Amino acid sequence: MGEEKPVTEKLDGQNIAFSVVNGEIRFARNKGHVKNGGDRALTVKGMMDKFKDRGGLERAFVGAARDLETAIKVLPDDQVKEMFGNGSKFMSVEIILPDSTNVIPYDKNVLVFHGTIEYLSLIKARQRNFIERLIDLKMNLV
Repeated sequence: MGEEKPVTEKLDGQNIAFSVVNGEIRFARNKGHVKNGGDRALTVKGMMDKFKDRGGLERAFVGAARDLETAIKVLPDDQVKEMFGNGSKFMSVEIILPDSTNVIPYDKNVLVFHGTIEYLSLIKARQRNFIERLIDLKMNLV
């Protein structure tokens, strides 16, 4: 057998990745959005336009975009630069909202962080362990 790894529950929400580019939060729904440091990634307004009049999907994606934008604004600039590399690092999150169910119904709103992907070039990507980064950041804040 191989190395044992922690077990996680399979989630069935809506996935999105986000970064900060030139001080502004940006969102990626596809590979094109993360190319060139996220220069084509969606802003909060872009998310609002993309999901306008789409019911639960609009509430899930736009609500998450606004919540994440609010959370990022309270972080110190140096921490934001370290975490997101000005668009070279994107955090992947699962948006779980009861009224935007895919297959599995949930009874509460949740944002689940999957991890951070650092895009070293247009093609090559390296997965980072998000939990280790959070621990490092927590230690720096204490």
